[in-house]
Amino acid sequence: MFRVEEAHGVGALAADGTAGRRKRVRRPFTAEARAVLERALRIAGGRGERSLGDEHLLLALTAGPGPAGAVLADHGVTHDAVVRLLDETRGRRAS
Repeated sequence: MFRVEEAHGVGALAADGTAGRRKRVRRPFTAEARAVLERALRIAGGRGERSLGDEHLLLALTAGPGPAGAVLADHGVTHDAVVRLLDETRGRRAS
């Protein structure tokens, strides 16, 4: 939690959703967010999947540097672990 607040400000994870609330304004993606989305698209294509899902975003977050990947790694969510779980799940569906 502290890494998220360091990067995005105190209260960034407020449960009531009021932290940092302002008028709804579309903001352009940050360079990091754009990189994660591009990585997710490449991962989905590399796995032979035609749509982008949450699993591809998770793989992208764990595959590259960044605060989200660091927080996930602190909780044992690594790229290899996610790949292994997805491959196991995919194998069960095919059976």
